[in-house]
Amino acid sequence: MSLLHEKSILYAMRYNCTKEKEAGLLAHEPDNVIAEATKYDALVTQVKFLKSLPRIPLVFIGLGFYRAWIEIASISTYTDFPLNLLSAGEVFQITAVVVWLLAALFAKRFAPISKRRTLYFLSGGVLMLATIANYYTMLNPQIGNYVALPVAVASGAAIALVILIWSEFFSCLNPLRTALYYSCSIVVAALLIFLSKGLVAEYLIVFKVMLPALSLLFAFLSFKKLPKEEQPRPMTTRFAFPWKPVLLMAIFSFAYGLKQNAVLMEEGPHSSAGVIAAAAIVFIAVISQGEKFNFGLLHRFGFPVMVASFLLVPDFGIPVESISWFCAAFSYTAFSILIMILLSNMAYRYGMNALWLFGIERAVRQLFTLGGVKVNSLVANMQPVFENGAILVNVATVLLVVITTMIVFSEKELASSWGVGILADKSKRQSDQVSSEESSQGYLLGVQCAALSRRYILSTREAEVLLLLAQKKSIGRIEQELLIANGTAKAHVRHIYQKLNIHSREELFKMLANTDIQK
Repeated sequence: MSLLHEKSILYAMRYNCTKEKEAGLLAHEPDNVIAEATKYDALVTQVKFLKSLPRIPLVFIGLGFYRAWIEIASISTYTDFPLNLLSAGEVFQITAVVVWLLAALFAKRFAPISKRRTLYFLSGGVLMLATIANYYTMLNPQIGNYVALPVAVASGAAIALVILIWSEFFSCLNPLRTALYYSCSIVVAALLIFLSKGLVAEYLIVFKVMLPALSLLFAFLSFKKLPKEEQPRPMTTRFAFPWKPVLLMAIFSFAYGLKQNAVLMEEGPHSSAGVIAAAAIVFIAVISQGEKFNFGLLHRFGFPVMVASFLLVPDFGIPVESISWFCAAFSYTAFSILIMILLSNMAYRYGMNALWLFGIERAVRQLFTLGGVKVNSLVANMQPVFENGAILVNVATVLLVVITTMIVFSEKELASSWGVGILADKSKRQSDQVSSEESSQGYLLGVQCAALSRRYILSTREAEVLLLLAQKKSIGRIEQELLIANGTAKAHVRHIYQKLNIHSREELFKMLANTDIQK
C-alpha cells in the first residue's frame, strides 16, 4: 500500500474521531486509529531510510564485468584450459604489466585515455575474439599450441587498457563514491561468476563474450554521466610519485601471491569468500555510515588479518589452509579498495594523471603477486630438502608486512600528501604552460585545503566539503558529489566557517591564499 494511501486513511479516521470528540461521543482515540497511526509512522520511517540510501547507477559498477571475465574466460594461471597453462598465464599477465608501464611512461601524451574512443572498440573486440578462441581450443585442443601465445598477448594488452579506463573513471570521484562503487563492483563480479556456473555451454560462451563488451559500454556511459568539470583532463605538471601506498600494495600483493595455491584453484581470485566478505563489509559500512565512514578501518582490519593468515598453525583438524586463504584474500581485497581510494583521491584532489598513477601501481602490484606465486612454488619444491623453508618465508613476509605498514601509515589522514609533490620541469614547451599552471593550481589548492583541515581539526567529510568550496562549487553540486541529503552540505559549511572563524567564501579564499602549506 502506498504512503499517500495510508496517509489519506489515517487523516480520514482522525477527522471522524475529532468530530466524535466534539460531539462528546469519544474520550480518546480508539485502538484502530492508534494502530493505523503506528503503521503510517513505520511506513514514513521506511521511506525516509530508502531515500537516504545513495543511488548507484548501474553503469558505474561495470568494472565488475571485466573482473568476472578475468576469472571465467581469460587465459591466466587461475583458469583451466587445455593449453600450456603456466606459460600462457604468465604471458597474459606480463603483457598487461608491459602495457601498464608503457601507459605510465607516455601518460602525458595519451591521457585522458577515456577520450580515445578507438581503444574501446579495439580492446573490446580483442577480448571478445580471445574468448571465442579460448572456447575453440577446448573443442579442438590440437590448435591450442598455435593460438595460446597470440591470444595471451592480445588479451593481456586489452584487459590492461580496460583496467586503465575504469581507473581513470574512479579518479573523477570523491573517496566515498569510489569506496561505494568499487566495493559494489567487486560483489557484482562474484555474483556474475556464480551465475556463469549455472549456465549451459551454449549460453555460457555468449555470456563470456558479452562481459568485456558490457564493461566497456558501461565505462563509456559512466564518463557520459559525469559533469564536464569532473571529466579527466590532460596533465603537464610533473609530480613526485606517491610511493608509500604503492609500496604497501606491493608487499601485500607479494603476501597474497604466497597464499595462492590449490585452494585458489577451487574458489577463484575474484569469487572467493574472503574477497566477497571484504567488499560486502565495505559496501554495507559506506551505505550505513555514509559520511561518517572511517577509511582508516580498511587497514586497521586488513593488516592484522593478513598477519593472521601466515601465523595459523595446523591443529585440532581445523582446515587451516582454507582459513589462511580466506584471511589473505580478505586482507588483499580490503587493501586494494584502500589503494584505489587513496590514488583516486590524489587524482581527484590534486589533478594528477590517473594513467600515470594506476599504470605504475598496477604493474608493481602484478609483478609482486607473480613474485609471491614463484616464491611459493620454489619453497614447495625445496620442501623435501629444506623442511623449514615455508616457515622462514612466512616469518620474513610477516616482518615485511608489519614494517611496511608502520612506515607507510605514519600518514594517517586521507587528505595527507602521501609523498606527492610538484617537480620542476625546465624543458616544458610553451604550449603546455596553460594546462601546467592549471594542474599546479589544482595541486596547490588541494595542499592548502589539507593544511587548513589539519590545522583546524576538520573531520574527513568537512575536509572534502572545504575542497569543493575552494573549487567554487555550489551547495547543490556538493550535495550531489558527496551523496549527502539536502541541507547536510549547508550544515557542514556552517561548521567549517565556525571552526575557521570566517563568514563567507571570500574570506575562505583569502585564508587559503595566506595558508602556509609547510605547517
